[in-house]
Amino acid sequence: MKEKILILCCMGFCCFGCSPHREIELNDKTLRFTDFESTDSLVFAGLSNEVIEEPSEMAVHGDYLVMNSFNRTGDGFITLYSLASDSVVRTLMPKGAGPDEMYSCSICTLGDSLWLYDMEKSRIGCLPMSEMLEDTLHPVQYPLSRYYYDTAMLNDTVMVGTNDVSVDKKLSFVHLKSGEIAYSGDYAYWNAKKIPVAALVDACNCYVDVNPQTQAIALSYRYTDVLEIYDCHGKLEYAVQGPDCFDIRFRPSPTGMSKTKETRKAFVNTYVTPEHIYLLYSGCTKEEENWSNGSELFVYSWTGTPERRYILSQPIYTFAVDESHRCIYSFSLATSELIKACL
Repeated sequence: MKEKILILCCMGFCCFGCSPHREIELNDKTLRFTDFESTDSLVFAGLSNEVIEEPSEMAVHGDYLVMNSFNRTGDGFITLYSLASDSVVRTLMPKGAGPDEMYSCSICTLGDSLWLYDMEKSRIGCLPMSEMLEDTLHPVQYPLSRYYYDTAMLNDTVMVGTNDVSVDKKLSFVHLKSGEIAYSGDYAYWNAKKIPVAALVDACNCYVDVNPQTQAIALSYRYTDVLEIYDCHGKLEYAVQGPDCFDIRFRPSPTGMSKTKETRKAFVNTYVTPEHIYLLYSGCTKEEENWSNGSELFVYSWTGTPERRYILSQPIYTFAVDESHRCIYSFSLATSELIKACL
């Protein structure tokens, strides 16, 4: 595999508009590749005929699937699904202004805790998994002073956030009890005269995931096929780009990025285990059908090695991986049911 990777150090690979000039360099360590060690097909089959609301995120916890939905009905963001009985156990965290309600939700798991980030209320809450079957739920809430596109927990007191539009850093380490914030993740180059910080951060929008054992941090970018891996202190250790190796294409404005016909979506959802990083890949422009969904699943090691590429039998938006049982769970956009495939 090492022979397949072309080392292009000190090269910028993000640009805006149709300009030939490189105005942003994410880092100076990027290794580019054009293929994975292996390519396989992944065929989904129905897991349950119980119709559920479309989830935006999924996680495997023991014999349960924990799903975060778009909650268009307002009934609840979180659905707890029993894999043993193939049925929905309960729905929780309704939409609303109350102290135990949410306006928006994204989730991450850490050990036996579920963390719930409400971007609109600018707070994050912790809910023990053991309490999810109880009648009354009262997550421990922590207020946040900034807005983040994505969050993950480094430990039970430090949250990692991405895309704070007020700073030109990739990572924010937020100490929940004190409110203190430390920043890390420099851009190798950024032309501040041409690109406002809000446009820079918006164009370099990314997901964040934390290895549950080593606390390594993965950043996967939405508009370029780049994966960066940092240690728990925010030091960049590995960076890879591929297999299509396309730049970020956009037009900057004072308030953010404007997408163009050349803007392509790279990664649309993520999942990590102690051994691997799983990235759902689109590769489409806005005019193409699967701009928002992924038809391929890329698998990397935590040293950035591109190990496997799965061609999916149908496009999906979210998924969860159970490596111990070698299966992947997802949701069918065509039939609105849970689906499953064997790895």
